[in-house]
Amino acid sequence: PKERIFRFGKEDNFWEHGSGPCGPCSEIYYDRGPEYGCGKPDCTVGCDCDRYIEIWNNVFSQFDNDGHNNYTELKQKNIDTGMGLERLACVCQNVESLFDVDTVMNITHKVSELTGAHYGESYKRDVSLRVITDHIRSATFMICDGILPSNEGRGYVLRRLLRRAARHGKLLGVNEPFLYKVVDTVVHENEGQYPDLKEKQSYITKVIRTEEENFGRTIDGGMKIFTELLSAHKEKGAKAAIRLLQNANQVSSVCNDVVGDICGIVSGSTAAVIVTHLQRDLSTTSVLISIGATALISGITIGGKALGKTVAINQCTSVVYRVARIMHALHL
Repeated sequence: PKERIFRFGKEDNFWEHGSGPCGPCSEIYYDRGPEYGCGKPDCTVGCDCDRYIEIWNNVFSQFDNDGHNNYTELKQKNIDTGMGLERLACVCQNVESLFDVDTVMNITHKVSELTGAHYGESYKRDVSLRVITDHIRSATFMICDGILPSNEGRGYVLRRLLRRAARHGKLLGVNEPFLYKVVDTVVHENEGQYPDLKEKQSYITKVIRTEEENFGRTIDGGMKIFTELLSAHKEKGAKAAIRLLQNANQVSSVCNDVVGDICGIVSGSTAAVIVTHLQRDLSTTSVLISIGATALISGITIGGKALGKTVAINQCTSVVYRVARIMHALHL
């Protein structure tokens, strides 16, 4: 019916990405009902609320953009169709998010069984359960495709996923390897369409367990250093506190993630200035940049006393290189 057809201009209904094939597009939305809407009288397709979700997009590729917004007609036209499978699953099962779809929720149930945390108990626990569910699912497929944990490229992405999932396990009170125990559920929920998962299940499980155990040893080594520093410097004031915070951050081995927890007490603009300065002046990895940012922010808030920018940055630089030496000693 006509009342369900909405016409938008090029800004909303024309797909292009720089130079190359492009054309108008027709998006298919699903109306989830007024209970998901914003309540505004003019709420309709295109609103930023959660009522209308795009589940399908058809691009009618009929032009070639030369990169300067000059369009010529393509000799060979086509229709590029893309459906959001997981979004469609949400619609078909009438659930609020991907994490509530049965095949994904079954993985969460397994995580709950292992951690003792149950979905819906609290916002923080739900976040951890979702992180673990998403990351172990992704890691299982990545290892099946031949990716192994490493310190560079896609292997580093895999390592970060597993370590972040392990950290959220610790937030739920699990201090021993457990992620590898979830692999069986991930495989069971997906082997129908991905039989390779079943064939490689024991290999995937071994890789994840080994990575968890290695991460545990890294944590133990870092905790030993942290305990020694705490004993030696606990009476030495704010500067020592900054250093200790940083070594605690290193112990987590997921610095970028922990930064968010500490940075919540200062403005985003402050954090941006810190990171920008470090990126410009320090030859460090992004992990060390995050450590330095946390150090400076911690320094700003200790005792409620603001530090001058130069003093703070000097302290921050010292902390970065101190932690760099510790990370080198732990082979991080």
